[in-house]
Amino acid sequence: MRNTKFNAIVYTLVIICTILSLTPSLFGLMLAFQKEVNIPHMFEGFNTFFKGITIENFIKVKDRSPYLFTWLKNSFIVSFSQTFIYILIASLAAFAFTRLKFKGQKILFNLCLVSMVIPGIINIVPNFIIISKLGLYNSLLAMILPGLSGVGGVFLLRQFMMDIPFDYDEAARIDGASDLTVYARVIMPMCKPVLISLILFTFQGAWNDFLWPLIVTEGDSSRTIASGLYLTIMSDTSMKGILMACAFISALPIIVIFIFGQKYFVEGNSGGIKG
Repeated sequence: MRNTKFNAIVYTLVIICTILSLTPSLFGLMLAFQKEVNIPHMFEGFNTFFKGITIENFIKVKDRSPYLFTWLKNSFIVSFSQTFIYILIASLAAFAFTRLKFKGQKILFNLCLVSMVIPGIINIVPNFIIISKLGLYNSLLAMILPGLSGVGGVFLLRQFMMDIPFDYDEAARIDGASDLTVYARVIMPMCKPVLISLILFTFQGAWNDFLWPLIVTEGDSSRTIASGLYLTIMSDTSMKGILMACAFISALPIIVIFIFGQKYFVEGNSGGIKG
């Protein structure tokens, strides 16, 4: 009886939290499909709400943002490039920290952990100076390179790899496998859940990055979707319908990717916590 009551309370709280967390997003989605003149009166009745439904806000986004597809292309290039390179770097580093032995290993890993507590905002000025000195200002590389230095992915992969028995490594090395072969053909396939989870995190961070692309780019053709939409449309908050249509367009790829990868997302996070 107690368990039933406890479960009922937990489920009720979960439902309430879910409703509270989804309400702003659902409200924004409704605004995106409402005529601008109808938004102040959209909740006066069902007839008023349904009469105001339209897709003209999405059409106006394209009309007011001639570089929309350029921004989408730039965002995909930056996000995919940053995700692929970062996963490669983080997985190699995690493999070295868990499967190889070298001097200063613990000290180096502890330094990596310490760097995680440093706020990222502190690195903006040094990163901007480095990008400028390298002549990469207003380029896609300027948005890709700073995102390759995160330590969170190294830590997550290391924790997951520590749960993989070393017997697999020894069996592969007996068959003549090198360290690189063990990494590519033994360890990495076993890390598939946490890898997909990390890919989701990394891609989402790169796609939604707003401040850094805004700093290192000038001119509409160089921006990503987040910074581009803000400068052309989102700065005018009086156009609520178009504003929400912009937000929905920007978030759509992330939503799709998360829907298809949520199974591995959950498995990867639970696996990383075990260590």
